Amino acid sequence: PICVSSERNINSYIAVWSVILAGCIFVPVDFKSSRSRIKSIVDKFGQKVVVGGGLDEALLIDLGLDFIALDAHLSVDKPTEILDEIINVRPSTSPAYIIHTSGSTGIPKGVAVSELNALNYVQWCSKEFTFSNTDVFCAQAPIVFDNSIFDIFNSAKAGAELSVLSEKELRTPFETVSALKKYEASVVFWVPSLLTSIWKMKSLNQSYLNTLRLCIFAGEIMPAETL
Repeated sequence: PICVSSERNINSYIAVWSVILAGCIFVPVDFKSSRSRIKSIVDKFGQKVVVGGGLDEALLIDLGLDFIALDAHLSVDKPTEILDEIINVRPSTSPAYIIHTSGSTGIPKGVAVSELNALNYVQWCSKEFTFSNTDVFCAQAPIVFDNSIFDIFNSAKAGAELSVLSEKELRTPFETVSALKKYEASVVFWVPSLLTSIWKMKSLNQSYLNTLRLCIFAGEIMPAETL
């Protein structure tokens, strides 16, 4: 398993695909969470390596973790033959990723999801929602949450664009809607609480999102009045 920093930037997503293409299991970790939570996750694994961008290197060194800062390695090219070889590998029941629970009842528990489970989910989504390479996904969920799997894998399968919303763009409903308009978003998969705040603040009155064709929500109760 390789830990991936959950910083809200494109390098976190590059890190995820780097780990997958290397044939390893990716484990997203929020390094802004408490030290005890971080240690309870990374101490499970014998090889403690972190990959990502915008890493807090001082913290990682203090925790005794090795790391690869992608900010300094993105210029490395790989022959396309290697990628073709990896793409042709059949998925298996081996874990593709491990996402941890909140730990509200004690130590965070790792939930391993197999390659086949992930593939079945993506194939169902693709059939149900008919994504295409003209779509633009706007990622709201950080990669430590399972909702992010929807954005990561479905955008890749469709050959679509994936835009990662920054902390600033999620700060207020108005800034979020402005970001959707800027990126010309066509697909969003968000938690109802964010969609509810956008509705309550009447943020959609400020911008007309004429490119948005799919607004999918899950993970929380959606109030009937919002619908």
